[in-house]
Amino acid sequence: MHTGSTRIPDSLCAGFGVDPHDAKVASSYRVLREHANTLGRSVPSMFAEDTPRPAGEGLAIAFGLSFSAGAFTVRFPDGGWRP
Repeated sequence: MHTGSTRIPDSLCAGFGVDPHDAKVASSYRVLREHANTLGRSVPSMFAEDTPRPAGEGLAIAFGLSFSAGAFTVRFPDGGWRP
């Protein structure tokens, strides 16, 4: 998730029923805590983290300036993925 402020990941977690402390969203909160609002590089920064990603599908969501937004699904291979 894009990490413009805690309001964004908190709202998305609430909307998707994900605990904000869940490992699924840990990168979002870590990038925000360590780098603040990273604008257009939030999602690439999260995928570059040395964090194991379990096999399966995920959803990446980003919000840009003004009213821009984007989302895409991600499929991690059997055995998971780590950068």
